[in-house]
Amino acid sequence: EASASLINGMNLVLKADFLEVIRESYPILIQSSLIFIVLLVVFILYLFSMTRRITTPLKKLTVAAQQLVDGGISPDLNCRTDDEIGVLANAFKQAAVQLHTRMSTMNDLAFRDSLTGVKSRVAYVSAVATIDQQLAEGKRDFGVVVFDSNNLKYINDRYGHDQGNAYICHICTVICNVYKHSPVYRIGGDEFVVILEGHDLEQRRKLLEQLGKAFAESPFSLEDQQLPTRVAYGMAVYDHSRDQEFNDVFIRADKAMYQHKRKLKQQYGVIAGSR
Repeated sequence: EASASLINGMNLVLKADFLEVIRESYPILIQSSLIFIVLLVVFILYLFSMTRRITTPLKKLTVAAQQLVDGGISPDLNCRTDDEIGVLANAFKQAAVQLHTRMSTMNDLAFRDSLTGVKSRVAYVSAVATIDQQLAEGKRDFGVVVFDSNNLKYINDRYGHDQGNAYICHICTVICNVYKHSPVYRIGGDEFVVILEGHDLEQRRKLLEQLGKAFAESPFSLEDQQLPTRVAYGMAVYDHSRDQEFNDVFIRADKAMYQHKRKLKQQYGVIAGSR
């Protein structure tokens, strides 16, 4: 209720029902409330979207960094945003790709013999460790062939180390041509090891005969002569009943190689200066 005095001495009184006033304002209140709720929901969704745009790439970066720490050089990282997070993620990915490329190159250099192109001694040590682990789990059958030349010192002393290196490559080529399905390792100057697997393991006796024939039919050409390719070799196969590790098999193969070496010297004599 509201009242006011007029100039003629009369009073003006206005009355309104409170509930009626409130009832008339309901649509405005409801409309305002709905607008507020809609704006609040839009704001929350926008805030959630912005938070996710930031946290998702950061989580990926965290996982990628952990993969690098654990040895995974090529993390799964793909961020297409153009903000600071996207720039950081793309830079991280490029760094990981470059690191992967360089590590692959370094591994290839370390695991590949630079002279012959076969697997290196580093690769051999790694393979032996893998085989020993497989043997501990009872999951491996293999054989070992050990090689050693009789003529390298003679060639080095008389014709120089370039010819000696050529002789080593010549021996390696003969070995690789026979053992096409097994890894060949150069573990020393003129010392090679083949770890027999699969087909070559099954056909080991036949391949050993082919090896002797291949060496006999592959003389090494020098300046003034054809030098016979005299290479001693010995083979042994993993025996479940007595071998505990790779070295047990290697020792038997190495012993067989030295027996063959003595036989070659007895059969063909010794070239002056050779071993």
